[in-house]
Amino acid sequence: MRLFSYQDALNCSYRPRHRRCRQGAAQAVEAHFSDGRKPPDRIHLAWCITLIIGASPLLPLQVAPGNQEIRAFEAVDLRGCEWDYSRLQGKVVLISFWATWCSHCLAEMPHLQDAYANYHDRGFEIIGVSVDSGTRRDFERFLRLHGITWPQVFDGLGYGGRLARQFKIRTVPESILINRQGETIARNPRGGQLIRLLERQLGAGRR
Repeated sequence: MRLFSYQDALNCSYRPRHRRCRQGAAQAVEAHFSDGRKPPDRIHLAWCITLIIGASPLLPLQVAPGNQEIRAFEAVDLRGCEWDYSRLQGKVVLISFWATWCSHCLAEMPHLQDAYANYHDRGFEIIGVSVDSGTRRDFERFLRLHGITWPQVFDGLGYGGRLARQFKIRTVPESILINRQGETIARNPRGGQLIRLLERQLGAGRR
């Protein structure tokens, strides 16, 4: 019997409650613990367990004009760079709350990488805010392994971290898109939604 694969888990990311997804994930976990046939890595195993218990649905796109909550944004990324409201102005910025164990987050990652490659030179920035509870060493290893190059904020406190509490983050992925004037223009833009908003703010990107 073919083991429920890494790609299968990705394909199930946007339909986690589908019966075949949950059955395949259950078989993969059973094989892992019964005869040692491990999935490719611990992240894959975590995805399978998430699918079995029923992943949370993705939060929808919201048009959210304003800048009240963003004015209080302050963070230091892994490279020691300080980010605050004044530094966000002049760029189009996506503040992306995510975690390495989140299947929806990882399914969205290729879209973010494409957007970053095509629009970064035009003034687009992503600030990742991790809600992982592991070690900084493991988190940085994950970033290198998956080619995630934009600034990352990590404190290892999960949903108890300062920014997660400040922005009332209860599930991931959740993101906030800010225009050049420092105003929140959308929450949770993904895939083509994000690209259309970036084109509106920055013009067409590189293809």
